[in-house]
Amino acid sequence: MKNTPNLSALNQSLGRSLCRSVSSAAMLTPIIILGSSSLALAEQLGTISVESTRLSDVSGEEVKSADLADALSKQLPSISIVRRSGIANDIILRGQKKDNINITIDNSKIYGACPNRMDPPTSHILTNNIESIDIIEGPYDVENFGSLSGSVSIITKKPAQDLQGEISVNMGSWDYRKTAASFSGGSEGVGFMLSVSRESSGQYEDGDGNDFYQQIDNLNLPNPMAQYKDIYRNLDAYDKRTLMGKLFFDLSDNQQLRLSATANSSDDILYPSSMMDAIYDDSNLYNIEYSITDLGKYSRALDVQYYVTEVDHPMSTFYRNSSGPDSVNEKINHLTTEMQGFKIKNRLDINSHTELSIGIDS
Repeated sequence: MKNTPNLSALNQSLGRSLCRSVSSAAMLTPIIILGSSSLALAEQLGTISVESTRLSDVSGEEVKSADLADALSKQLPSISIVRRSGIANDIILRGQKKDNINITIDNSKIYGACPNRMDPPTSHILTNNIESIDIIEGPYDVENFGSLSGSVSIITKKPAQDLQGEISVNMGSWDYRKTAASFSGGSEGVGFMLSVSRESSGQYEDGDGNDFYQQIDNLNLPNPMAQYKDIYRNLDAYDKRTLMGKLFFDLSDNQQLRLSATANSSDDILYPSSMMDAIYDDSNLYNIEYSITDLGKYSRALDVQYYVTEVDHPMSTFYRNSSGPDSVNEKINHLTTEMQGFKIKNRLDINSHTELSIGIDS
């Protein structure tokens, strides 16, 4: 799938209604370098401090955005984005992008199916389901692979102890609409959470008021086949729905079992800078975690995790002139990905100030 030249309008940021202030707490985490070098060399090197940033109110009043990548770029100067559409944009961290950035959702990995990054990992989680995000700049995350320029660790919400619920309705520029509801609670030994949402938006406009169709027109491309058909020029930019469910079980005073599942479904995502659009983009995330603490001298806490992530992403020329009359010449690239992971992590205290983590990741 070839790309047309980038639209100048795609450099314009989305004008969603968001609050600009964010309480991002910068944390300096000491990283101790251990190796075969002498103690004198270790003393000469000293302690290396790695700066990380935590966004702790992603779903609340401080960060509201239809697109997680767009929200991160507005809050952190080290993050920018490759804008492809009104949603599902890709982040750049410290000048690097794609798989040089390690992105995890509840310690699980998910890979988009599109080779042109129409569905990056950040597009498979919505801000209303996020509890916090930790961003570590540099290749200092030794627990997860693929952290050349940095890591982005997304942690989703957990069940509350008391029964509670929330319903929200958001509206914004370019006919942006979002409705979300969540319910959470539990009793002694059991907790649950259920979250549903739906959002959609019309086509955003550039500074001159041009929508997707007009932006492509202004490029004066020699090949008009990349243009949208007249009957589809006013389509919405996307329609996205999500469902998340969690069950937590306290098996004993020192044991907990956590089950979670997330289903995302997006329809008709328009990508004006590409030759194709996504007819739909569906993803599923399944996670099973088991934790036990105080096993003895050599295990303060033991964590076991198994996860499965799936993405279904067909790209099509259906809405473009290249598909011909009645779309008889439509071209479809239907791609899928599946990721399975298994982790064991054991934590023990070396002394009152040092913790050692040992584990496997397959």
